[in-house]
Amino acid sequence: MNCSHVLVIEKRASSAFEGTTLGQTLNDERIRTIIVCGLQSEHCVLNTALDAMRRGMKVYVASDAHSTWPDGETSATETLEQINKELAESGALVAPTQAIVSMLQSRP
Repeated sequence: MNCSHVLVIEKRASSAFEGTTLGQTLNDERIRTIIVCGLQSEHCVLNTALDAMRRGMKVYVASDAHSTWPDGETSATETLEQINKELAESGALVAPTQAIVSMLQSRP
């Protein structure tokens, strides 16, 4: 597989935008829509999605492609549900991966 066109941005904060070139790179490439997935739902996923929306981007969150672990008081499932709800209420389109793929494939 040729991955020479793949851009790798290393991050050290909970938002992929903080302290990285991600925002400028997306802006330079005129990318206005992102799909967020990964670990940890209540930190990196949440903060990256919120930062993207603050920048005026359209944000899809793949509800079945981010995760976390229990924190002693809240189960991982409860946290996932809470984060998905919070992001949806904040303006992200939260849906399973296959639904997002279908939506994007049907776009003109």
